[in-house]
Amino acid sequence: RGKAVVLTFIYTRCPLPNFCPLMSGNFSQLERRLGSEFTNEFHLLSISMDSEFDTPEVLKAYGARYHASYQDWTFATGSTEQIQGVAELMGLYYAKENGLISHDLRTALIGPDGRLIHLWKSNVWTPYEVQRMVRETISGTRDVAAR
Repeated sequence: RGKAVVLTFIYTRCPLPNFCPLMSGNFSQLERRLGSEFTNEFHLLSISMDSEFDTPEVLKAYGARYHASYQDWTFATGSTEQIQGVAELMGLYYAKENGLISHDLRTALIGPDGRLIHLWKSNVWTPYEVQRMVRETISGTRDVAAR
């Protein structure tokens, strides 16, 4: 609460360049963009769907590859039940198949009040677009426009 949160789902062994690596690359750009514009008003959250492999140490090394500051960007996982609960809230499909995880994509913007602002259901979003929506959310211009 009190910060705009952008969350996405990843797993560190994802072999598809247009899936998890793209989401993490976009988050890396987004962290730089938002960090230069907003101090302590946003947080990025990458949730791993592979809790068996993606231990805290693995996630920390993965984040380092994307130059995560860890102050504004958290890499997290949880129990199978916890991950499924959050995935269901976002409408994310994922299933373990042949040592990999088959999944679709979800990225969400949650406002400082905890309400879902926007849900992207693909990889067709840009850091610029999300930065603009975070700016509107933090400044309240979306609420004014909606009235």
